[in-house]
Amino acid sequence: MNTCKLLVSVLMFVSVLLSACAPAAMPPAPTATLTALPTQTASPTIPLIFPEIAFVTNRDGNHEIYVMNADGSIQTNLSQNAAYDTNPAWSPDGKRIVFVSDRDGNNEIYVMNADGSNQTNITQNPVADEYPVWSPDGTQIAFNSFRDGYLELYVMNTDGSNQTPAHIGEKRNQHYPCAWSPDGKLIVFSTNQFGENGGIYVMNADGSGLLTRITALAGRPAWSPDGKQIAIESYRDDLFNYKNEIYVMNADGSDPTNLTNNIADDNHPAWSPDGELIAFDSERDGDKDIYVMNADGSGQTNLTQTPGYDFWPTWQPK
Repeated sequence: MNTCKLLVSVLMFVSVLLSACAPAAMPPAPTATLTALPTQTASPTIPLIFPEIAFVTNRDGNHEIYVMNADGSIQTNLSQNAAYDTNPAWSPDGKRIVFVSDRDGNNEIYVMNADGSNQTNITQNPVADEYPVWSPDGTQIAFNSFRDGYLELYVMNTDGSNQTPAHIGEKRNQHYPCAWSPDGKLIVFSTNQFGENGGIYVMNADGSGLLTRITALAGRPAWSPDGKQIAIESYRDDLFNYKNEIYVMNADGSDPTNLTNNIADDNHPAWSPDGELIAFDSERDGDKDIYVMNADGSGQTNLTQTPGYDFWPTWQPK
């Protein structure tokens, strides 16, 4: 009997001890509150096989010609020269780049292979030559030159031979970067020739016929690959500060539409080969970077994101 009482007492003591050591009951988990994130504009979809973008940057202490993939990856210095290198433009076959360099003492037009090799001066003129662009058939290069005492459009063969001024009016003065139409029949350019601050004109590629003004207060026109539209930079929405926006208009100048709508300075529009995207440079992040957006202005995305100035993008043709 005493043995039974002892066993019961031991079991009660063990039960009390186990209860004291048991973990305290956890409070119920709080119910998560989900907060909706702000709606964001989708970035442009860039295929992996998309061609490269050439651009200018001073990240190495001087202006150089770089290339990068269309998504901003693998940024590579092509020119690798201590001089000032700028204004790159691809050949229609994507195998060469024409650009400007002052490495021989003044701005000259150079051509190099797409990998940066074989950099060759093709103008070899003692007066500044600038803003080269290839013709769509790859046989000519248009450029600007001060050799006649004013900034005039010239055309030459791709080896630099037959450098000839384009005849674009009786009073020739201040003709700025131009672009060939995709069919090679027309050239669009900006000018101060007629007392305007940045008028955009179209002429026949051979210089014949009458000039046609299609818009004002704009510069650096770029023809869309299908020939139906022209992208421009324009300060028409900020006449006081001269801050440019990227616009797209029909090839006749009608229906101009502001694509960037940003208070920063946006410049140098360049169409992708398929016409779906537009690259440009912008100062909206504190310095100048290369951006890309859909052709309707949506999905504006910084590609370079580096200190210094990155500008003048141009797409490699397919």
